[in-house]
Amino acid sequence: MTVTIIILVVVAVFVGALMRTMFGFGEAIVSMPLRSLLPIPLNTSVSLIGMAGLTVAVLTVVGG
Repeated sequence: MTVTIIILVVVAVFVGALMRTMFGFGEAIVSMPLRSLLPIPLNTSVSLIGMAGLTVAVLTVVGG
């Protein structure tokens, strides 16, 4: 993976997490289409969505 792809994945995760934090849902709806444009395997994208969703949920519960 190049640095550019990693930065784009982080941006997609951030946009999805921002949606979930602001509205309470929509993380996968926003971030999955953004990640499908990148040259990474689908199973990796789905796993990353799950891990990011769990992380955002835990941080929201602990911080809120």
